Amino acid sequence: RAAIPVWIETAPWSDYFAQAPETAATTLMQDEGKAARHDPLALALLNHAVLADPAVERLLLACRDHILAHPDRRDPVFTCALARQYWLTDYAGRAATAPRPNDDLLRALVENPVDWQGTGDDTLCAELIAQHKHELALIDEIIDVGDDADETAITRAQYEQHPYPRWVGLTVPQPGSRRALLHRAMPEGNWQSRELAILIAGCGTGRHALMAALGYGNKAQVTAIDISQRSLAYAERQRRRFGASNLSLARADILRLDRLPSALKPARGYDVIECVGVLHHMADTWAGLAALADHLAEGGLIQLGLYRRAGRTHVATARADIAKRGLDPANDDDIRRYRRIILDDPQHLLHGALAHNRDFYSLPGCRDLLFHNRERDTELTEIAAELDRLGLKFRGMQMPNAVLEAFATHYDPSKLNDLSLWQQFEAERPDLFDAMYRFWVSR
Repeated sequence: RAAIPVWIETAPWSDYFAQAPETAATTLMQDEGKAARHDPLALALLNHAVLADPAVERLLLACRDHILAHPDRRDPVFTCALARQYWLTDYAGRAATAPRPNDDLLRALVENPVDWQGTGDDTLCAELIAQHKHELALIDEIIDVGDDADETAITRAQYEQHPYPRWVGLTVPQPGSRRALLHRAMPEGNWQSRELAILIAGCGTGRHALMAALGYGNKAQVTAIDISQRSLAYAERQRRRFGASNLSLARADILRLDRLPSALKPARGYDVIECVGVLHHMADTWAGLAALADHLAEGGLIQLGLYRRAGRTHVATARADIAKRGLDPANDDDIRRYRRIILDDPQHLLHGALAHNRDFYSLPGCRDLLFHNRERDTELTEIAAELDRLGLKFRGMQMPNAVLEAFATHYDPSKLNDLSLWQQFEAERPDLFDAMYRFWVSR
């Protein structure tokens, strides 16, 4: 995210971003624009990151339309990077004005090669098609315990259609570095040296699970579950790519953890369970937490991430607007249409809140952010009551060091595990909290 402003504000690209998109695209695709088109930072961003900026989206769309209208001027290096950017976003931008071309690489600017199975003459298209075929084959190799809870079907359908998130890069953590988080939450736990059994509950396409497996190190055996076959297939392909031999994947419902095979379910329970951004999509958030707690080992920790009501008022407004307009969450064109309503109007009341939100710039991300079939948010008073009801102890917030230091300055540093003080702190400094509470609990 920090690299995007640098790219926009640094020559030669700063000159193009200062112009009208269509004018800039015309000049950029001429010989004089080659230095910008082959700029290493620009190519790295296009190939590896979803670019969450309205000015960037407008200029890239203008470049795409210019290339389609003037295919003889295309630059293979830049066009390939641009096509990969559109694949990363699942073609969230507006539809192209030109007819679909016959050339594979040009068609990849407007449509996922997987959907039309290109000829294989283009390297990028061949790569994306091969990845997809590999993932389809991997589905049969992933353990599937079946028998989901009835209320899970609606959420599973969303993630089978739109596995989330689509990602290509990973900052590989230092082995063992993640254990420091456990020590902070429970210093008496002797986390640094012992072997750990870890569950990632709701792993999606696997980025979180891989960070955990690599970050906890080889003395940790990590099991990651999800309800979506397609998400798990993506995760398994990436697991093999990054060589995370201590990570096992399974398709399972949080409410059916008892059905996992014994090899993935230690008799003592899991020492650590991480479940971030998941329980608030269940029919009953707290039933999901109770199910996780039933599989927590003595002296273990659960990390949770739950939507914060006060940090998502813009999402609530958008969801109400989407319902009023009668837009279909499963219809890609409806998602694209709503994105354009917001992005094309800088005065729109939601523009400021969403125009630089990374999820807003991909179809899976935008659906997860604004069009989700099921979600509920919460606040600290409810969390406190439910933890008490379930017999769980609050073990501190997982927040940036600057926020933890601000809390420790405001209150007694030994009170980081006092949820009532965090409620006071939030009331006084709501600006320090974002859209999700991340915190640890234990028995």
